[in-house]
Amino acid sequence: MRALVTVLCLLAGAALADPMFPVLYDVSGVAADDRLNLRADPSADAARVGDLAPDAVGVEAVAIDDTGRWLLIGQGEISGWAAVRYLRPHPIDPSLHLTRRLSCGGTEPFWNLAVTQGETARLSQYGGAEAALPAAPLRPSANRTDRFFLNLGPRHSAILSAQSCSDGMSDR
Repeated sequence: MRALVTVLCLLAGAALADPMFPVLYDVSGVAADDRLNLRADPSADAARVGDLAPDAVGVEAVAIDDTGRWLLIGQGEISGWAAVRYLRPHPIDPSLHLTRRLSCGGTEPFWNLAVTQGETARLSQYGGAEAALPAAPLRPSANRTDRFFLNLGPRHSAILSAQSCSDGMSDR
């Protein structure tokens, strides 16, 4: 019997002009000895809540402010605003749907699925052993534009839904 895991988050790549969040970006134009600040609000005067390395890639943006000059970045356990002028869209592989790497997680129980399309996936659950699974490339649904099928070998599969991630227990 195939196990079916419903996954409610994924990383999507899209152009800033027509964003479907979340979107991946790479840090660009920051000096090698500097960091890109993440701010509490979309303003250079707002409190610093974190930072990104000058060579960070695959940074997840989850929203854009009304001016179009700031992106809300999800970085581990924090989120903060980064200036768009220091971020470039992450390259998209045209042979794949979405991005090569995506990571999804949930609660009750805590779990994480880290996928590299066409290669491997790692499924981990709180208090349990980690499972390494083969991961095929995503296949789009035949009749829904927001769903994808992921074959994870002979006994496992996942249905991915394009939407922003939530840990289910907080406002992050």
